[in-house]
Amino acid sequence: MAECYLQALKPDWLVESAGTRARKGEPASRHARRVVAKLGLDLSKHRSRPVRELLLEDYDRILVMTPLQQREVPVSSELLSSLRGEERPVQDPYGGSEADYQSTFEAIQYYLDAWKEREQD
Repeated sequence: MAECYLQALKPDWLVESAGTRARKGEPASRHARRVVAKLGLDLSKHRSRPVRELLLEDYDRILVMTPLQQREVPVSSELLSSLRGEERPVQDPYGGSEADYQSTFEAIQYYLDAWKEREQD
């Protein structure tokens, strides 16, 4: 959901996502697809990738949602919440209800919107 939303905010950027515990090739969950569709976004082509498949050194910035993910990523990364000067986790809704996905997506929007606003100043 974060990749999809950030790509919509920054269409000229290359935005990619990967999971520290993801299995390769899984589609986005039904709940995730429904939540982002409310904003006219589309996750139908999304497929999961394990972070270990990426050359992380090639990326300018790596954002993670939780401190555990930060410890599991083998290069420098920062918490998504740090975009608002906070240090709080954004919970992974995997396996949860649509309401859980909605709550997580709202947190993602909150933090990424702050980044966009800061860059417009």
